[in-house]
Amino acid sequence: MLEAQWVRHSTLEHPENSKQLTNFVFLNPGILWGLLVVVVPIAIHFLLRRRPRVEKWGATRFLKVVIERNQTQYQIQSVAHLLLRVITLALIVLSAAEPTVEDNLGAFNEPSAVHRLLIVDVSMSMSASINGKSRLDDARQQIFSFLSKSKEGDSWQLLLHGSSDHPRRISIPTYEPEILREEVSQLTTTFQTANIAETLTYALKLAEEFPGNVNEVIFWTDLPDSEWDVSASDAYELNERLGQLSQEAQLTILDLSSKSAKNLAVVDAHVRNSPIRIGEPASVDVTVANYSETSDSTFVRFSVNSEVIA
Repeated sequence: MLEAQWVRHSTLEHPENSKQLTNFVFLNPGILWGLLVVVVPIAIHFLLRRRPRVEKWGATRFLKVVIERNQTQYQIQSVAHLLLRVITLALIVLSAAEPTVEDNLGAFNEPSAVHRLLIVDVSMSMSASINGKSRLDDARQQIFSFLSKSKEGDSWQLLLHGSSDHPRRISIPTYEPEILREEVSQLTTTFQTANIAETLTYALKLAEEFPGNVNEVIFWTDLPDSEWDVSASDAYELNERLGQLSQEAQLTILDLSSKSAKNLAVVDAHVRNSPIRIGEPASVDVTVANYSETSDSTFVRFSVNSEVIA
């Protein structure tokens, strides 16, 4: 029996969502080039400062003590005046640039664009219905709900399970939800044999070219026993492919089966008196299987070239 873990669909959170961040920005960053003006008072200070003129006279020795005492105080005042000029000019430029603080949390709370590979089971068992609504209709409705909640930048691929003729319906990622909506609205069940291993192989090939960092694979199926209740060797292979796919993206398998659904199917038919000859009666044995847990009966029509024979 194949062992698989079914997970509910959930929106992935950005890894930075838990951080509280703020961002210090300027509304007019180009004005910050004006900070170069602070070089002017510095240049004036060093280039035009007064140089002492030395003149020897007899009373110099009496003034030496006073000069040494005031020299340190003069240097401190000179540097203080320079810093005051520089700070004043810098504040004028910064105020003109209009600094502001923005809350950057919103940018991280906004989810990244998501790429989704949708796998839809279109095998005949998906035509089982309750009150006129089939399992395929349920899958279609859920997909439309996804599309209505999609945002700009999301991309989509569509893979069909149970359609061996054209399984990769949308193989190149599309960023237009309406394209996917049109494809899904036209889906119908097929009479072809569904192969779960083949479908997962197609999905892995598509996963190699996923365009985004946030990827999801969503599989709508009714999990028929004919596909999922396999031998031990096949189960190992399928589990391995499911594991590989879950490493490439968040894998979600949505079970659309219902025990109360009407699910009758023709599983075998053969002609009793073969070959059939023109003008002679023929007998056809038909086997109808009931895959639901409720008893039911039905009529079987036999048609050739769309003409009902029996």
